[in-house]
Amino acid sequence: MSTRLALLIALLLASLLTPACSVVDARLNRVTESPGTVNAEPSDATRRLHGSLLVADLHTDTLLWRRNLNVRHARGHVDVPRMLEGNLGLVVFTTVSRVPGAQSMPKTTDSLFPLAVTQGQSPFTWFSASGRTFYQAAKMRRFVEESRGRLRLVRTRADLDTFLAARRRGDRVVAGILGIEGAHAADGELGNIARFADAGFRMLGLVHLYDNEAGGSSYGLARGGITAFGRRVALESERLGIALDLAHASAPLIDDLLAMHAAGELRKPFIVSHTGVRGTHDHDRNLSDAHLIGIARAGGVIGIGFFEPALRVATVEAIGEAIAYTVALLDEAGLDGARHVALGSDFDGSVICPIDATGLVHVTEELRRRGLPDDRIRRIMGENVVRVFRETLPAGSP
Repeated sequence: MSTRLALLIALLLASLLTPACSVVDARLNRVTESPGTVNAEPSDATRRLHGSLLVADLHTDTLLWRRNLNVRHARGHVDVPRMLEGNLGLVVFTTVSRVPGAQSMPKTTDSLFPLAVTQGQSPFTWFSASGRTFYQAAKMRRFVEESRGRLRLVRTRADLDTFLAARRRGDRVVAGILGIEGAHAADGELGNIARFADAGFRMLGLVHLYDNEAGGSSYGLARGGITAFGRRVALESERLGIALDLAHASAPLIDDLLAMHAAGELRKPFIVSHTGVRGTHDHDRNLSDAHLIGIARAGGVIGIGFFEPALRVATVEAIGEAIAYTVALLDEAGLDGARHVALGSDFDGSVICPIDATGLVHVTEELRRRGLPDDRIRRIMGENVVRVFRETLPAGSP
C-alpha cells in the first residue's frame, strides 16, 4: 500500500470515528457519584473566602481532548466558563505525548496513536511525541487568541503580574501555563528543550508513565535514577526558565534531583504537579515523608491530586486529609507547611474526580472544616503556585 493511500484511509477512518472521541472523553473524565462532603452546602463564610482567592491548579490534561476551552462542555472537568464559575484563576495545562497500552509496558506501545487519528490531528502528530507536544501548544495559543481576552497565556513574570493585576481590578479573566508530562516529548533531542521554551512551555516533568531517556518512572520497569541525558535536560530546562516537575518520578530519580539541588547544580524550586502522599495512602505513585520534606526544603511546592491512587478514595475529604497531613508533617519538620502545598487535580487526565472546576469551593470548605486559618488556605489554594512560578519564570518585558 502506498503512503498516500494509507494516509487517505487513515483520514477517512478519522472522519468516521471522530464522534467516538467524545464518548471516550466522557467515559474517562468523570465526576464521581460519591464525592463526600461535596454534597454539603458550603457556608456563606466559605463562599466569601473562596470568592476572594486566587485559586490555582498545577495539573490538567484538557489539551489532550477534542474540546474547545472557550466553550462550556457537559463532559470532562475544565473549560473557561467552568473555571470562571468555580473561581479557578490559574491552571497549568499539561501536554501528554505518549501513553503505553499498559503502565508496565515499554514505551514502544502507544495508546495515543488511535486518539490522534480519530481526532483528525495532523499526521505530524501520529508517531512523534514532540509533534504531539507542539500540536497541543498550538491549540492552547489558538484558544487564547479566540477567547477575546478572557484566557491569558503566562510565559514570563511580567505576564503573571499583568494577569494578577487584572484579577485585582475585578476583570473576569483566567490564565494558563503550558507544561509537558515526560521528557520523552523531546524525542531524544536536547535541542527540543529550547524549542519547547520558544513555544511557551514553562514546566517539564522528566518522566510520565514509563522509564525514558531521562530517568525512571514510579510506574516504570527499572525505576532507576537520572540518566546523563536527563541531567542535561534538567540543567537546560532551568536555564531556559522551565520549572522541573517531579510528578511520576521514581524514588531514585527524586533523590538524584534533590542531590543536584543540594550541590548547587540546580537552584530553582521543584514542583510536584499532581501527587499523593504515602502517609495517607501508601502507593508507589505517592511521595514518602522524606521526599515531601526534601522537596519543601528545596523551596518546592507539592500539588495534591484529586484522583485514585493519589488518594485512598476520590472524595473531597480525602483531598483535605492529604493536604492536612502534608502541612502538619512539614510544620513538624520546622518548615512552614502551608507554604509548600497546592492543588494538583489531574483534571481531564483520564481520571474520576469528586468535583470538576466548578466545585473547588468544596475544597475550601473542607480545609476550613479541618481548622486551617484563612491565610494558610489562601496559600494552599493558589498563592504557593504564584510564588514558585515567580521564582522559575523568565522575567519578560515590564
